[in-house]
Amino acid sequence: MSHLTAEYLYEGKIVLSFCLDLFQKGHQSDDFE
Repeated sequence: MSHLTAEYLYEGKIVLSFCLDLFQKGHQSDDFE
C-alpha cells in the first residue's frame, strides 16, 4: 500500500511540475504578445 502511495506521489510531482512549467510558459507568451 505504501509503495503505491509513493508511486502516486512521485507521478503527482511530475504532473505538477509539468503543469507549472506550462503555466509559466503560457504566462510569458501572453506578456510578449
